[in-house]
Amino acid sequence: MQQRAAIVGGYDDPAGLVLVGGGELLFYQTNFPTAENPLSENGIWRQLDTPNETVCQIISSGKCGGTMAGGGFDDSQMWIPSFQQNNYKVSAVVGKNITSGDNNQEVEILVGYRDDYTLRDTVTFGFTRCNGYEVNIHWNGAYCNIGRFKGAAISNPSTVPVPADGDLFEVTYTVSSGNPTIAMFWNGSAIGLTTGGTSITDTDPLKISSGGPGIGFFYHAGASPGEFFFKSVTVTKI
Repeated sequence: MQQRAAIVGGYDDPAGLVLVGGGELLFYQTNFPTAENPLSENGIWRQLDTPNETVCQIISSGKCGGTMAGGGFDDSQMWIPSFQQNNYKVSAVVGKNITSGDNNQEVEILVGYRDDYTLRDTVTFGFTRCNGYEVNIHWNGAYCNIGRFKGAAISNPSTVPVPADGDLFEVTYTVSSGNPTIAMFWNGSAIGLTTGGTSITDTDPLKISSGGPGIGFFYHAGASPGEFFFKSVTVTKI
């Protein structure tokens, strides 16, 4: 199978990565150069389960956010199906222009994610065809979770960072012997977890051992998609 790298929005191609066309992605990088709703970038991003989840959008150049506004459990989430590796890092530069308020707003990095599973009822969080791991963080550091999508958290940071505009939020996803390991980084530093160490390996029968990278957003009712968002995203095979 051919393998390729893709650059969107004027980034330089890293050494050894070239766009050769066809096949699956080994590298993807975008600074969201052009407004569009839903987020697509020539079909790279996707969300099939739109009855139960909402889509992401490029609000304006360099500003990618969500579309939900009702405050329900219908997070705006999209992923990259053509990135079919099981060992990768998702790096996102955070945008923030909110300084006060009580609205819960999250940015999310998704790993091991798919949107085409059999419909399931999560009871607490409603129906979905999506599954994977969601790593989310509140705009003011009120909480941060690593968990299975629409399920219980499997770990949390010992100390939650307080996001600032321009911060670098990263998550790694690696699979060994069928067991996925997830780690979180903030501005290049590994984040210690309440479960011990700086990574969590999921060995539960509900573990998700394959799936692609993605991004997501949650906005409580009354919040604006342009207040807490991503400025750029890079996905790299590791």
